[in-house]
Amino acid sequence: MSGSGGPSLLEAWAYKRGGKVKSWKKRFFVLTKDRIRYYKSPDIDKQKPKGVIPLSLSARVSEDLTMHEGKPCMSVMLDFAKRDEKKGKGKKKEGESKEVEGKRDLYIIAFESISERSTWIGKIRACIGKLHTNGLSR
Repeated sequence: MSGSGGPSLLEAWAYKRGGKVKSWKKRFFVLTKDRIRYYKSPDIDKQKPKGVIPLSLSARVSEDLTMHEGKPCMSVMLDFAKRDEKKGKGKKKEGESKEVEGKRDLYIIAFESISERSTWIGKIRACIGKLHTNGLSR
């Protein structure tokens, strides 16, 4: 399956903890080479993402001690100061995609198993490593 931003590298149902209200929502997550998108359903070609987590050289992904209903979690931490500095303080350039990136600096995502969480962490780290190798910083 693929959506905007290139082919998906990994897809799964998982739970995302909210930013302001710390409730958990089930979402369909899609990893591409430089971002994680999440949707209400797997039919990603017929809907806009509910949110986007941009990956960059300064992004950090790790196991998180938080548990959601016994499900293991990972955290994705972003450094928005570095991102905004490189993008001209977050202003959209003409012709740039209208996809809205997340405005938070920490995302907590719960998976069904430790194995699934480990797979996601490994793939995300590989994507960040390729950004480093290719000299691309978002």
